[in-house]
Amino acid sequence: MIIANFRESYAVAARQSLAWDDNHERAIDRIAAAGRCPRIGCELWRARYALDAMSYHSARKGLIKVYRERYTSEFESIIEKVVDQALHEHLSPACETCLGSGEVVCGELKVVCPECMGHRVRRYSDSERSRMMQVSYQRSKSLAHKLAWLLNKMGTWEAQVNVIMNNELERFAIPTEGE
Repeated sequence: MIIANFRESYAVAARQSLAWDDNHERAIDRIAAAGRCPRIGCELWRARYALDAMSYHSARKGLIKVYRERYTSEFESIIEKVVDQALHEHLSPACETCLGSGEVVCGELKVVCPECMGHRVRRYSDSERSRMMQVSYQRSKSLAHKLAWLLNKMGTWEAQVNVIMNNELERFAIPTEGE
C-alpha cells in the first residue's frame, strides 16, 4: 500500500487562501487535518518544508522539553547542543556532495556519489558532531545514542503527521496488483 506524501503540499497550503470548498480539497482541509496531528510533528514540517522560523523555534522548545524529560540529569547546555544538532541533521539531511541526488546519469554512464554511496543522506561522524556541538570528541561519542534517540523521535513524529493527514483527508491508497 502506498501512502501519499503531504509534506510539500502542506507547506504550500500554509500560504494559501483558507476559503472553504465543499467539492474540492483546499488548503483549509489540509490545515484542519494538521490540527489532529502531533504538534511537534507539524512544527517540524513547517520548519522544514515552509521554512517557517517561528515553527523552528517552537519545535526547538518542544524538543528541549522532551529531551529534558528523558534525560533528567543532563546539563542544560548539553541539552541545547544535542537538540540544535538534531534539528540541523533533521532539517537538512541531504548529502552535501551530491545534494541529495545519490547518483548522476549521463547517457550510458552512471556515477554513484562516493560520499553517501547513493543513499542521498549525509552521515555525520563523531568528529564532525564534536566540532559542530563544540564538545570534546569523547563527549560527542557518549552523546551519540541520545542524539540517535532524538532523531528517531523526530522522524516518528513527522511520519505520524503524514499518516494522520492521509486518514483525515480520506486518502487511501489503491492496492496495486500483488499487495
